[in-house]
Parts: sequence; structure tokens; C-alpha cells
Amino acid sequence: MSLSGPLFRRVEEGVFTYLRPLGKHGPAVASVLFMGTESVLAFDTLCGPRDMTFFSKMAGDRQVYVAYSHADWDHCLGTGAFSAPVVIAHEFARGRLLAPVHPDLETVRRESPDLVAGGEFVLPCLTFTNSLALDLERVPHWVPGDSGRRRQGALRHVQPVLTGDPSGRRIEIRHLPGHTADSCVAYDVATGVLAAGDAAEDPFPSIGDPRSLQVWISGLMEWAARARTVIPGHGPVSGPELLKRNAQYLRAVMGIIKEAASKGLPPENLDDEYGLQKAFPEIMERLSSMDPRDREFYLETHRENLFRAWSALS
Repeated sequence: MSLSGPLFRRVEEGVFTYLRPLGKHGPAVASVLFMGTESVLAFDTLCGPRDMTFFSKMAGDRQVYVAYSHADWDHCLGTGAFSAPVVIAHEFARGRLLAPVHPDLETVRRESPDLVAGGEFVLPCLTFTNSLALDLERVPHWVPGDSGRRRQGALRHVQPVLTGDPSGRRIEIRHLPGHTADSCVAYDVATGVLAAGDAAEDPFPSIGDPRSLQVWISGLMEWAARARTVIPGHGPVSGPELLKRNAQYLRAVMGIIKEAASKGLPPENLDDEYGLQKAFPEIMERLSSMDPRDREFYLETHRENLFRAWSALS
């Protein structure tokens, strides 16, 4: 999808998206806001605080939770727009954020400084291994001695409401590795909306953690049986068919690597034999209607997917 500017959209009652174009740095990226009576959850904060200005205003005096779908630069630099948010991420994300060097981000800062103006990493204060649930309809916990009144400065004492019981707006955050080792998704039980981060993408996702391919495929199919609406990290709002298409693509890549290995095909010949034009003509047809920069992005992503999968699985 090619945009000339940011796009705000209401997806369902209490569920909103904000889509930020990345220019030459990739397809537009999405953040999702889930709103409850007492709290809100911003799933990804994009490229800088200005991307979250609207969501911050919508949150009002509610407690803000921020969850990172993963620690890539275009998903987590805008957290500073919120006052004292409770930041949540998978346990592997913290280490990625603390890495001394972030080459992709440094490239963006050098070539497109306005895109990430004011952006900085805010470390999670709450991490999880497999899953975590938030209840946005209940009053957050307050530390002993706090008056319970919502006042400036008190928000730093708020602790998340973690619940195993269904409510009007229960959000389940689940680990789903494959794009990266720390990737996760967020599911709104009330509406059936799945915010997929980069675990799902239109027309296909980028493989960064190839050893998790089978887990990723299984997870996509499980969510396809449950979700009614899918908001990918990159691409238009869709339905469970997107998850099935992504799973089909990943399964096909695994098959390609198995076949290439049986032929003794060297990695430098993978794209010639199994490029999108030959192996995935239906995807090439979808790419034909895309902005040329996005089309080239996905052609290169497929080349990288083949090489990464070959490196891990051959």
C-alpha cells in the first residue's frame, strides 16, 4: 500500500488504526489502539512521538498500556508521546532494544531524519514468555497508600490489570515468532480483531527467524480459525484469509528449500529458480498494482526469505 500521508481509521467499536508511510524505507506501517473504559492499549507506537499524538489525545485520562509487536525500529519509537505508559513486550524484545547498534535505524536517521524525529526506545517494564492478558474495562491496580484518584504524577504507580476472566475488552497478547524471535500479536476477544504486527503482512511476511517457521505457520492457522478481522503490520485491514495466504507462502518456502537442497542447488541460484515470477505468479500479479518502491521491496524480501530459510533449513 502506498500512501501520501498518515491514515487514521476506525476498524470496530473501540478499535482504531493509524497507518504511517515509510517512504523509501518500506511499506506503510500500522499501529492499533484498543480502547476500554478504564484503560487503552496502543499496539506499536511507530516511528516517533508525533505518530502517537492522536492516540494520546484519544486516551484522555485513561491508563495507557503500550505493547510492542517486536523491537524493529518502525514499531516502537513513538512511546514517548504517552504520559507514564506501562510498556509491555516479549522477553526477547528487551535484549534487542538494548543492543549497542541498530544499523537499520541509523540508516533511517541518516537518510530520513524527519521520519524518526524525537523517536527513542522506551524499555518495557513488563515482559512475558508465552502470553499475557489485559483487561481494559477494570480499574488498574494502585500501590498501597495511593489515594486512587487520577492525578498527574500518580500514573507511574499504576500496575497492569492481568486477568484470566473474560470482560468487555480483554486483550490477549501472544508470542508468535518467525518474523523475529520476539514477535507477538494482540487479540481483542470482544470484536475478534487480531493486531498481527509483522507476523502477518500483505502480500507476504519477511522471515527473520527461520527456525520458527513451523511454529509460525501453525500459529497463523490457529488464529485464522479464531480471528474475524486482521490488521497486519504492513498492508490493508483484512480477514483470516490473509493469515491463510501467509501460512501458504511460508509453507511453500519450506518446500522450496527442501527441493533445492535435494538438488544441491547453491543459495546464489535460489532466486533464479524460485523467484516470485516463477514460483508465485499469483503474488506477482498482486505486486503489479503496487507502488514501484513497494513492489521492489517485496521482490527483495522474497530473495532474502529464500536465503535465510536456506541458511537455517538446508
